[in-house]
Amino acid sequence: KKELEITVAEQLKEKDKLKTINAKLEMAKDKSDVLKIKKESGLISEFDEFEKLRMKVNEALQNYYPILIGIFFKNFTGKNITIRTQNYEEEIDLAVADNTIDEDLNPNWDFDGDPSLIYVKEVLYEVKNFMDKSLSDDFFDLYNGKYNVPLDLNNINFWSKVLDVKINIR
Repeated sequence: KKELEITVAEQLKEKDKLKTINAKLEMAKDKSDVLKIKKESGLISEFDEFEKLRMKVNEALQNYYPILIGIFFKNFTGKNITIRTQNYEEEIDLAVADNTIDEDLNPNWDFDGDPSLIYVKEVLYEVKNFMDKSLSDDFFDLYNGKYNVPLDLNNINFWSKVLDVKINIR
């Protein structure tokens, strides 16, 4: 009887906790608030969080030519690679003209840039910060089961396969 009473008491606590979480979710103004509440409440896995971040980057990069994504990759990773632009003069000229990049092929994604370009850098750093923390074995099991590339933002295959963007550097 005592064991049943303990079980019922635990279930009532869990029910109250879920009611509180549900009330917070109902009051949340947007998806990021809902995600934050779910994360704080332990209702979202690391892998689910990663997938949401991955999709944010993918969506942020959708409006850019693959050659520009290659330029972003070079700048973000700091890799000393040569971007071959000869087949992309029009895209490069347009990007320079609208201040997406400068004449030296550097993205203008700092304070004076286009807000959507600044957002690209922000979401890339969100993914980087997520990947820099200590992740569970469950996360790596799920990640390795879905993707067959290293969990590394400095790897071009990560950008093309995990972030799911078309990226050109030549």
